[in-house]
Amino acid sequence: MPLVSIALLLANVVVYLLAILHGGSFLDGPSRSVALHYGAIPAQLSVGAAFSSIFVHGSFLQLLANTIALALFALNVEDAIGRLRFLAFYLLGALFALALTVLFAPN
Repeated sequence: MPLVSIALLLANVVVYLLAILHGGSFLDGPSRSVALHYGAIPAQLSVGAAFSSIFVHGSFLQLLANTIALALFALNVEDAIGRLRFLAFYLLGALFALALTVLFAPN
């Protein structure tokens, strides 16, 4: 049973729903204030927003695309490399993507 993959899928959906509950709309995503509070702001990455930004999505379409990609690939990858390695792979990949975003779009 791919428990980590299922937990990550659920975490992405639950965080999105909580984010829009605090401001925003289902299709357009969280409000600007919610995104600024939980999203990654390059100048403020030292205050812990890097982790929360992994699960904050800008819109329903972004959440849908990420969820489909996770559902298509994560189950097999988790099965092949194991739960802990997959979780480490996912989190390190997310932090690497965040680092690239900060590098190429620091504003």
